[in-house]
Amino acid sequence: MIRARLSALGCTQVAARQDRRKSDRPLSFTGQAMLYCVRLKDGYYFPAPNAQFVNAGHYDNTLDRCRYICNDKAMDVYELDDIGRETEEMASVKTRQSYKDLPSAFAYRDTADFQGCDLPRYYRRADEMRARTVTPKNMEAAVIPLPQAKPELLDGTVTAYVPETTETRPAALRKVRVVGTPFLPN
Repeated sequence: MIRARLSALGCTQVAARQDRRKSDRPLSFTGQAMLYCVRLKDGYYFPAPNAQFVNAGHYDNTLDRCRYICNDKAMDVYELDDIGRETEEMASVKTRQSYKDLPSAFAYRDTADFQGCDLPRYYRRADEMRARTVTPKNMEAAVIPLPQAKPELLDGTVTAYVPETTETRPAALRKVRVVGTPFLPN
């Protein structure tokens, strides 16, 4: 559909390009290739983390990431060897099967109880792992929380943030512990 629209607009170079995919063709692993995570049960797909920076050794690592993101073992990694092509033309990295030949291709679109994958969960985990690798000599990847502002003074008393609790006492009657130098008015 996109190629027909481009052809109608006079973009004949893209529309005239012939289909270059062959089933026996080796993986390209060029700067143009992108990897996609594909959930096999419903055909749901999304770009794999670091999808545009692939090489021959990234398949197993990418498959593990896809399984973690979707929390599903039935995942596969597909390659789109040219970003100008449609995603239905991507092929499995392992079996070279085209996505459009997958029995569950695009089935997620018709599912009423569709469940997406949790990509933010993956990035939170990656951040945690990166933070654990910080050493006193290597503080470049350190995630250090910024200090909070000083409590404000109201009528000579120190006010501080008191988190909500399930206690029935009003916040004004609860004791608040202030740590550090007291902030006294001048």
